[in-house]
Amino acid sequence: MVLDDMIEFRRRMGPFVISEIWFSEDVHDVEDVKAVQFKNSSFSGDKEGFLKEISTTLVLDLTKSIDDIWNGMNKDCRRQINKAQKDNIIVRFNERFDEFYRMNQDFRTRRRLPAAFISPEEMRKNYFLATYESDGKLMGGHLSIKDGLRIRQLYSCNMKDLESGISKSAYGQGNRLAIWEMIKSLKKEGLVEFDFGGYATGKLGEELKGINEFKLSFGGTVCEKFSYYKSYSRSFNAGKSLYLGAISAKEKTKAFTSRWNEKRRSQEQEKKCPS
Repeated sequence: MVLDDMIEFRRRMGPFVISEIWFSEDVHDVEDVKAVQFKNSSFSGDKEGFLKEISTTLVLDLTKSIDDIWNGMNKDCRRQINKAQKDNIIVRFNERFDEFYRMNQDFRTRRRLPAAFISPEEMRKNYFLATYESDGKLMGGHLSIKDGLRIRQLYSCNMKDLESGISKSAYGQGNRLAIWEMIKSLKKEGLVEFDFGGYATGKLGEELKGINEFKLSFGGTVCEKFSYYKSYSRSFNAGKSLYLGAISAKEKTKAFTSRWNEKRRSQEQEKKCPS
């Protein structure tokens, strides 16, 4: 649900209810939950009782004029966008959710990436989807989370690895066109920030150099984002590492519930067989 300029999800982890909040301008206690996590908060200070996590990402300022944004992109990026438009690659917003879900699952399996469990139904309710296609054939897409001011990319995938009858170069062109169309549309909506969903640094930055360079080709600024976590339950603390490390609501639920059930079985066994 949307609350002013932030988004809150209430997640059930076994017997516990967890609050997950995106884009908050402040970090604060939340009632009637066992733990709270603030993601991509614009608050950057320290908060007593909260664990703080700093990550690096690339952000594009959407308050700039559309001409300034276009001219801030590198020449090759603009050229590929123009080529995609000439080749009639089509970008769609908030359509083809089921197809994107299957494509993303297959893509992550092929690339040996962690699975994504955001269902098509969940996507329709809380997320923004941009897909690109050629002659009706789905090529790829981007799933993001947004409020009235900011958007952050979460998952990107394509069918480049498969025999689709579409040239490899067309995928890169369509990918860039999709992001460009997102930028234009979201700027018209009044959003002020486009977050590319992370920028790898250190050793990982060397391994993901190509992805970093792709994001940098759109301009933008490398900056830090802040997340915060607090637990109100000693029982929940036992599984908080699973919660924080999980990549999706469904994985969090599955991992935590499994841990909780294992603990309960152990306790029941101890009652049956006292030492």
